[in-house]
Amino acid sequence: MRIGTLAPLLSALAGMVLVAGDAIAQQRAPEPARLGFRVCNQTGSEIEVAKALNTGATDGRNRIIISEGWYKLAGGTCVFLWSGKLEYRYYLVYAQNKAAKREWAGQVPICVSRDAFTIRSDTCGSENYRRMFIQVDTGDETNLFTYNFRPGS
Repeated sequence: MRIGTLAPLLSALAGMVLVAGDAIAQQRAPEPARLGFRVCNQTGSEIEVAKALNTGATDGRNRIIISEGWYKLAGGTCVFLWSGKLEYRYYLVYAQNKAAKREWAGQVPICVSRDAFTIRSDTCGSENYRRMFIQVDTGDETNLFTYNFRPGS
């Protein structure tokens, strides 16, 4: 084989090695860290989670609290309830396992509904009811905070 015909072959082979090397590098590159407030279900059963946030604002008479639910969370999994940098120090969470008649409750009364809901008020309508939410203090953390629902807590 002549050197003139070997050059294009070597060039093509070098390109293939570069492409393969890039693919390996992309596979090994770590995922960027996620920011936000996440909850993890450390029980062996599915739970339903609701979240709430006291915005600090009022509508002139009542506090504006935004509550949402229900997030179904399988045992051993986690989900981000708020994504992005943490803007507040305190977040409110509640969880229940209806089948086991178990709840993870706190001291803060928040409006919820039986079905999927978003409530933007501190006043419960006739179709809503209150559950006692856990107030989670994230301290001075602004990037990532994880709250764990555990079997015994």
